[in-house]
Order: sequence, then C-alpha cells, then structure tokens
Amino acid sequence: MIGFIIIKWKYPIAPLVIGLILGPMTESNLRKSLMMFRGNLSLFFDRPIAMGFLSIVVIFLAYKVLSHFLRRHERKPL
Repeated sequence: MIGFIIIKWKYPIAPLVIGLILGPMTESNLRKSLMMFRGNLSLFFDRPIAMGFLSIVVIFLAYKVLSHFLRRHERKPL
C-alpha cells in the first residue's frame, strides 16, 4: 500500500530512506539531551550553533510556504 502511494504521488525515495535511517538516531539523541537537561527545552535556544540551525530551518520553511502561496496566487484567473 505504501509503495503504491509512493509511486502514484511520485514521492522521491531518497528522503524516505534517509528519514528511516536517521530518525531513530535523532530520536535517541534528543531523548538523551532532554534527560541531561532535565526536560528543559531552552537548551535549543541558548546555544549559538543550535540557534543558527533553528533559524536556517525557519528561513527554509518560510520560503517554502511563501513560494507556494505566491505560485498559487499567480495561477488564479482574474
């Protein structure tokens, strides 16, 4: 069923494989970090490198959303 959906929607396989491989590692390391800092999420905002990565993610997400809405707005007939 999942294979059919992937083929039908032309979903690229590479991000799926990377997510399946790196997902458990990321979850494990996040859990270790949260245990080390006693569940305090501010560690992601206190460190300059972490803040840099978070800002890059926010910029990419904002770009993606804005470009989607702009393309959608251009396609609408007047």
